[in-house]
Amino acid sequence: MVRKRFAAAGIVPAFLALAALAGQVQDDESAAAKALREKPELKKELETLVFDELKEALPHGEFNGKTYWYAEGDLALDEAELRFYAKKREAQRLAFAGGEGGDVAGETLLSMTVNGKIVRWAPGSTVTYCILKDSFTAAEFAQVQANMVAAANDWMANCGVKLQHKSELDSTTGLVLPAGVNFAVAKFDLPGGTIAQSFFPPDPRNRHFLLIDPSYFEPGLSFNKVGVLRHELGHVLGFRHEHIRSEAPPSCQGESTKDTFKLTNYDPKSVMHYFCGGFGSLELAITQKDKNGSQFVYGGPNGINPSTPPASDARFRNFTP
Repeated sequence: MVRKRFAAAGIVPAFLALAALAGQVQDDESAAAKALREKPELKKELETLVFDELKEALPHGEFNGKTYWYAEGDLALDEAELRFYAKKREAQRLAFAGGEGGDVAGETLLSMTVNGKIVRWAPGSTVTYCILKDSFTAAEFAQVQANMVAAANDWMANCGVKLQHKSELDSTTGLVLPAGVNFAVAKFDLPGGTIAQSFFPPDPRNRHFLLIDPSYFEPGLSFNKVGVLRHELGHVLGFRHEHIRSEAPPSCQGESTKDTFKLTNYDPKSVMHYFCGGFGSLELAITQKDKNGSQFVYGGPNGINPSTPPASDARFRNFTP
């Protein structure tokens, strides 16, 4: 794996099963944090040596006044999420010690789920974004603006999603998510060797940022820069990493496949696959399997076949932008 890498959305998807326990998540609170606030007795159950180890060892940094720890170079966790994550890692260690192996199942484009339902933006909705201009230089802003349009157009050409740039909000100052958009794109110095980071639809609104590390603008970056944004927009649409499946090289695995749904067979060239273990692609293009999987969730582009599964389809958990 290259020194710099992509990051997935802020919340570990497995934690989203807590939504049933935690109720409606506030804009500034993760499902894990709300669960601990409403059920403080859980905190004692989650006290592990692994939590202390990870809290000290993992790279971490602040974003908008909150501290996040970066696990596996891939997952941004608040402290409550880190407690649940550490408990899961402790269970994995015990399983390995007992000769049972890990919990990476043979799941195969992967979509995330909440309580068994496939996560997506509600049919017919438009996901809007702005680009926080004052976080970039003029040249960087022009590059990101063009690359975001290209990446969004690639997804819209392959499945029935709508992504819209609301340029009138680009002049918003500070790392602020203005009321008129669903997410904001900004330059931010990310810890843990990360090129870019985004979010999943169920994440609290204060996590709805697509963050771009300064390394994205380095001339020697090996990844296609539009491809990096295609990958991050895949997370925004609810898609998990492809390389976490058991079919992928062992060096690529490590992220749990809990709360995922098989949309296609394993695709080593997927836009959602890291460049690791001799697989993946520096281009990060949307493949035919990516197209097939995304159309299962969002239907075909511009209303063509296949039609979008309706909002009433019990297989899906719809989120309104």
